[in-house]
Parts: sequence; C-alpha cells; structure tokens
Amino acid sequence: MWQGIQAITNYKTTPSACDSDASLPDALNDFYARFEAQNNVAARKAIPPPNGQLLCLSTADVKRTLCRVNPRKSAGPDNIPGRVLRECAEQLADVCSVHCCSRC
Repeated sequence: MWQGIQAITNYKTTPSACDSDASLPDALNDFYARFEAQNNVAARKAIPPPNGQLLCLSTADVKRTLCRVNPRKSAGPDNIPGRVLRECAEQLADVCSVHCCSRC
C-alpha cells in the first residue's frame, strides 16, 4: 500500500548527508576540542581607575531587561535568539549581572 502511495505522489526519499560522511564526527570533535587547549596566560583582576565609575548591575535590572527583549527580532552577533533570552531570563539574570562593591 505504501509503495502505491509513493508511486502516486512521486515521493522519493533523499539520503541523509550525515550518513555518507563518516569523518563529520571527527571534524566536529577537532573543532570543539580547540577550545580546551592549554591556556598558559594567568588570569588577573583588572584594577579600576581611581576616579572611574564602576559598572553595577543588579540581578533584578538584568532580569527586567531580558524580559523586555522582543522575541520576534533577529539574533544579534552572538546568534542567541531573543526568544531564548526572554524565556531564560530568570536563569541568565544572576549570571549576567555584575556583582561589585557594596556601593551599588
């Protein structure tokens, strides 16, 4: 029966691109493994200028801003869709906020 329906509708299966290329998993591993390479540069804390103004963002401010993102707008240069930023605002707010001195 299915062969008859496929013949009537002229349905043809297309082979998957991943099935023919067995080197794709190795290429992906090589690509992402480069981020795990040894980093010999020691991290150091940046010292703010003496009269400079510190950037202080509260978690609530960040969450409020992420909740206002228009999900229908295209993604920015980071390729993160606005829908993701808006839906994950609760989880991202603490990570994206800058905790600094007690003056905030």
